Amino acid sequence: MKRLLLLVLLICSYAFPSLAHQGFILSGQVTDANNKPVKNAGVKVVGKLTPAMANTNKYGLYQAFGLQWGSYEVTILADGKVYVGKVSISATDPLKRYYNFKLQGKTATLTVTDKDMFREAVMQAVKDDPNSRIDGVREGFIEIHYAPEEGDKPVK
Repeated sequence: MKRLLLLVLLICSYAFPSLAHQGFILSGQVTDANNKPVKNAGVKVVGKLTPAMANTNKYGLYQAFGLQWGSYEVTILADGKVYVGKVSISATDPLKRYYNFKLQGKTATLTVTDKDMFREAVMQAVKDDPNSRIDGVREGFIEIHYAPEEGDKPVK
């Protein structure tokens, strides 16, 4: 009976890799030709398995979940234009790595870095408004709350 159960689990891990492995998270920043963050861009990552989709936040940051190791085509839709890039993820790549895309012409040029763009965005937001406080991180995206100004009324 134990052998049968082990065999079933082994078959399931190959047949349904997402059950055996949560997958890789492709994350980074999308910038324009002038290195300004591109907000509200759609990011689609397509490889051999199920595609992953994401949207950039106001800092140009994105996260695409559930990817397996391999090669992918990345399509970014920003301001009505389509940009295409490529990325390869290896099992030997560090887990904390960021995949940044710079939009130029019709291409999304990839830069791979260990620089944490999410942390950089938090630091910049706090620098821009010293009255802000960081409440937490939800799915890797930054939630920054601002201290009320004198005379502000609470929202009901």
